[in-house]
Amino acid sequence: MSSLLSCAQIVLARLRLITTANGYETNAGQRVDTFWEDLSDAEDFPRLSLLQPERSYTVKALINTPGLIRLRKGAELFISCATAAEINEIDTIARLDAIERDVLRACFRSDAGPAWAPTIQHMEWVGSMPMPRQAGGEHATNDVVIRITWEQDLV
Repeated sequence: MSSLLSCAQIVLARLRLITTANGYETNAGQRVDTFWEDLSDAEDFPRLSLLQPERSYTVKALINTPGLIRLRKGAELFISCATAAEINEIDTIARLDAIERDVLRACFRSDAGPAWAPTIQHMEWVGSMPMPRQAGGEHATNDVVIRITWEQDLV
């Protein structure tokens, strides 16, 4: 039986593979959290956080086969990419873009890390939401939104 938790654990395992030693552009996988912590220490960058999943995306489908009824479910996962904010905004944007590319490569490469199936039936990139640095802030973020779908057996 699959669940949102097991799907999130697979995504986290993939994110932790993001290092330059594994062929990625950044070492964002060295700092992966499942919640947003205090970002005051700029030496902790780059970092990734898997934020609280949004259950607003729902797939309403019952798959009825002889002897088995499965419910197809879905959720959106927000992966927050953070980096230290530079004085030159272009450098900050370039760093965030590199982290975003790494996240997408880690999530969608067929040869990277644990397999999705049978836990995750489908995954797609919804988009990204850049969050520019706040006035006087020391970090900038970009939230990558991934939509996942899984199936769960009904008793």
